[in-house]
Amino acid sequence: MRGLFFFLIATLLLVELLVVLYPSVQGVPIGPGYLVFHSFVEGVVALIGILLGAQFFRVFWKTAQIHFLILGSGFFVAAAFDALHLLSYGGMPTTVIFPSANTSEFFWLVARGVLGAALLFAALVHFRIIRRAAWMRAGFCITALCIGGIYLFAFLFGTDIPALVHITGATELKKINELIVGGIYLIAGLVYGVRYWKSGDILYLLLMFFALTVFAEINQALSLGPTFFSNWLSHVYTALAYAVLLCVASGLMKRDRV
Repeated sequence: MRGLFFFLIATLLLVELLVVLYPSVQGVPIGPGYLVFHSFVEGVVALIGILLGAQFFRVFWKTAQIHFLILGSGFFVAAAFDALHLLSYGGMPTTVIFPSANTSEFFWLVARGVLGAALLFAALVHFRIIRRAAWMRAGFCITALCIGGIYLFAFLFGTDIPALVHITGATELKKINELIVGGIYLIAGLVYGVRYWKSGDILYLLLMFFALTVFAEINQALSLGPTFFSNWLSHVYTALAYAVLLCVASGLMKRDRV
């Protein structure tokens, strides 16, 4: 597994080197079929997020470890933002929110930021609780209220989001925000790396998840627009990262070290 991890890192670095050294690669739009591709990828990401949230809630009930409750809530809330990212993407039919590329970018950023913060917080907070049932009810209620609030906000203020947050297109502010989110994942990855230093394959699979996520954010910062090369890479990396985490979640939870 260590060899696979370093092969992945080398491949990602080579791809990014190509993008940086040859900006013309970025200038080639990969437009045909992008909306279908994006809908499929983001649908998979949101679905895996829900599955992971449910798994972490279930393990919290068995172990009473508070960090599982944090992870479960984080994945559920991030999945809600990912679903809105999907629904608000330009070209999608109007549902709970009017589709707009700028609004969709906002939901992508928030989804990644919420999950990164949850992962980092869960890595730093490890203790068992006594009143497990009460904490479980509180976790469900707070998560449900957050998701309900997210969709209510999207329904009421969706068209105003770009003006409210000033994150539009490929602006410098958007790039800075993408790099900040990537930094959160990098720090979280280092914390998990230290914690699982002697965990064999689990260590490298976790590092693969964080590496793919960090590179996804780097590509979002480099992206010239929704149908350009880096944006495709960013979504592919995110889907792969979630798939890796889904594969290792059961092993992590059995070891009770998430």
